[in-house]
Amino acid sequence: MNESGRKLALLMMVAAGAIFSMLRCWEAGRPVSLPDAPAGRLACVSYTPARRMATAEAVMTPAQIDADLRRLADRFQCVRTYAVARGLDAVPAVARKYGMKVLLGVWIGPDAADNEAEIRTATRVAAENADVIRAIVVGNEVLLRHEQSEEALRGYLERVRAATRLPVTYADVWEFWRRHPGLAGAASLITIHILPYWENHPVAVGAALDHAREVYAEMQRQFPGRHILIGETGWPTAGRPRGGAIPSRVNAARYLREFTRYAVEHGIDYNLFEAYDQPWKRAAEGTVGGSWGLYDVNGASKFSLQGPVRETEDWRGGLQAASAGALLFMIIGAVVPPRAGRRGMFLMAAAGVAAGAALAAQCEYLSRDSRDAAEWMLSGAGAAWGWLAFFCALIALRSWAGAGAALPRVAGIEEVAVVLRRRGGWSMSHTLGLLRFGLLAGLSYLNLGLVLDGRYRDFPIPLLALPVAGLALLEAVRGRDAERAPLAPEELLMAWWLPLAAVLILIAEKGLNFTVWSWAALCVLLAGGTCGWRRPPAGEQQCARQQSQAGREVAVK
Repeated sequence: MNESGRKLALLMMVAAGAIFSMLRCWEAGRPVSLPDAPAGRLACVSYTPARRMATAEAVMTPAQIDADLRRLADRFQCVRTYAVARGLDAVPAVARKYGMKVLLGVWIGPDAADNEAEIRTATRVAAENADVIRAIVVGNEVLLRHEQSEEALRGYLERVRAATRLPVTYADVWEFWRRHPGLAGAASLITIHILPYWENHPVAVGAALDHAREVYAEMQRQFPGRHILIGETGWPTAGRPRGGAIPSRVNAARYLREFTRYAVEHGIDYNLFEAYDQPWKRAAEGTVGGSWGLYDVNGASKFSLQGPVRETEDWRGGLQAASAGALLFMIIGAVVPPRAGRRGMFLMAAAGVAAGAALAAQCEYLSRDSRDAAEWMLSGAGAAWGWLAFFCALIALRSWAGAGAALPRVAGIEEVAVVLRRRGGWSMSHTLGLLRFGLLAGLSYLNLGLVLDGRYRDFPIPLLALPVAGLALLEAVRGRDAERAPLAPEELLMAWWLPLAAVLILIAEKGLNFTVWSWAALCVLLAGGTCGWRRPPAGEQQCARQQSQAGREVAVK
């Protein structure tokens, strides 16, 4: 393809990126019709009030609990707690004020002294508030965490039932009730957790209700005649996808509405997970761990129980950012030399649309996924590095497409190191080479975590899409005979690792969602752009290596 054809191809690819960005903004704001939840208040919801705190160890005041339950009472008849320590012993008294019942939680962990303190407090609270306590949940997923034996849990259940004379139960993932049916004899009811997203084989939202129905039926067969409470079920609103199970506001609203309609129609006792987002859980479970709430950390409802639902309520923000980006980039193209011409202006406008939409996505990503100042700084530094790489690639492409300037080659890291040691002769080629090396290292490190232990790790696509696309375009529009810098062994290693990791991630996720395919595309684009979509003839490569070696020798002397 001649140079004119390559310039046309560049404009078409950037225009396609701009159109795709606009479509993503439109899709996020598109109202999705869903079945309505049942009229009236829903059955019960998990309540952990530490959402405003850095950890779950914070002590809650009665005033804070009162504000939370006043809001929940409009939607729910009951709340489930998980402990009575750190101020949570006040929940039943506050719940009475708003006409709510309580599934009182007793936290059982590996420490015997802590367990005894929980049981003593729960016994006191039960004696003072027996009229509002539906049942006492002695332990939550203790078997799942391997913190107590079945025999020890049975002993705790029997002690609490004898001391309070109230119904007692133990709550765990449904598979653990199947593995430990002996606990049923000590429990007044069977409390199971059904979370389709967290299954060992994740269930997509379209099949989630069928999965919950099948699990419930299986538990009925295993424990005939027993009352079964679904103690946790729900869907996350944000975080990494797992196979076909994709966290989103629309999917969470869909599952909650479909499940509650089915539960009411068939008389199933249930508790939804959970009332409020818990950002402190992100430390152990990633973004998704803190994103199960029906309300956000500020107490705002994430979606309604009736009517259409949008993935992003502030959906106009993305379109406005895209429009502002187009205007800003056109101004830059008009005032910054060299004169861009029509092709250059079109390139800047289309790139501005994509950049504006990407900035809106980055702001949402950073505000949602950054838990503290350290994470804000780390993610912000990564975003700044990416923006610098994108702008440098865009400047080079604009000068070539709009003003006929030569495209700078991207220097290898060895050449960059030579120039840094000489402290002179720095050029755009070296800037691009350094920025590309940083992106290679960053993606290689992220992929190592995603491949070896990816269950709770996010895909930071909003931070990386622009710089990777810019560098890939810069390499893709080069001519067949264009000079390309030699690569250091570590650059080659990382460039080969990226597509390999992408394949492993696709296999692990079964290729069932758009996110993992997007991540794989980024890996392939960066690797392809690094190695060169078209390698120069062997003679040119050898000549370039000799020139690079000569430069290093001069620097050493």
